[in-house]
Amino acid sequence: MLWLLSFAILMLGVSLFLQKYANMKTKGWKALFTNKIWLFAVVLAFLHFLVYMYVLGFERLAIVQPLMSLSIVVAMICSVMFLKEKMPKTDIIGFLLILLGLFFIGGAIIL
Repeated sequence: MLWLLSFAILMLGVSLFLQKYANMKTKGWKALFTNKIWLFAVVLAFLHFLVYMYVLGFERLAIVQPLMSLSIVVAMICSVMFLKEKMPKTDIIGFLLILLGLFFIGGAIIL
C-alpha cells in the first residue's frame, strides 16, 4: 500500500508547486478561482486527500503521516528546478532533517 502513498505524496507535492506557480502568475486572490492551473492544483490536492484516507485504512498513522513530509520535499525540488528559486541554508537544513527523520522511521519500520 506504500506505493499508493508514494503516488499521493507526488500528487500533493505537485499540487503545492502548481498552486505557488499559479499564485505568482495571478493578480489578486479572487482571480485564482478562474486560473486553470490553480483549479487543477486544487483538484490534485483533493485527490491526494482521498488516496491518503484510503491508505490510512491499511497502514499505521505513525508510518503514513511522517512520509507525507516528502510532499514538501517534492514541492521544494520543483520550485528550484522550474521556478529557479534559491534555497537558503535554513531550507537546505530542513530538507536534510526531513530526509534524516524518514531514515530513522524507515529503521523503526524494519525493527
